[in-house]
Amino acid sequence: MTRLTIDEAQQRIRLFLTGDMVEALRAVDYESPPLADQPSGLTLEAARRAAVRFSHVEGASDCLYRVDAFDESLVMRLN
Repeated sequence: MTRLTIDEAQQRIRLFLTGDMVEALRAVDYESPPLADQPSGLTLEAARRAAVRFSHVEGASDCLYRVDAFDESLVMRLN
């Protein structure tokens, strides 16, 4: 069993909060392609419409996000 150091755990948390989570939140609102009888080829990365801003203090286990999607804004904190 491999044990994480505190620094490694903090690095993983930082990457999740400022990378993975931001990318997931950007995909909450996306453009739908027109109905067709074939796949559109449009990827979620290209279709996403949500804008995300965040505030994170390195070493902290939380992050504050502002998500602009569906013509609304949501401020949320993930601890």
